[in-house]
Amino acid sequence: MLNYKTSLERNLSTNTIGLSVSLDYYDLDKNNGRVNMYYSTLSYSRQTKFGSINAKLNYSNRFETDNYQFELDLYPRIVNGSYAYLSGGFSNSPLNPTQRYGFKLFKSLPTSLELSAGFRWLKFFQRLPSGQVL
Repeated sequence: MLNYKTSLERNLSTNTIGLSVSLDYYDLDKNNGRVNMYYSTLSYSRQTKFGSINAKLNYSNRFETDNYQFELDLYPRIVNGSYAYLSGGFSNSPLNPTQRYGFKLFKSLPTSLELSAGFRWLKFFQRLPSGQVL
């Protein structure tokens, strides 16, 4: 029985499943032309000896349009005190980027500070790529 409990605790600490749901409510009695917006995310995370892996399926209904997006985020450990963020996302919904990518390096500093540098790239249906340097 003790081995089963230890095995279960080890598996539960390395695997996480999540669900979040939220709502933006607009008072339709005020005749403002806005409809409620709904957001939800189903996620799975796994801790490994190389870092964490996070997969998310996002759903939203904004402006009476259904939107789905898949995201994959990796946080690999590089050396002691350094890790990276690698991200990719895909969607065929008009209100989300069709593709999005990101990369960021993190370095721990003394007194609990952290230094980071990276980029994110978004591509929308209009074929107008946008990016930002973080």
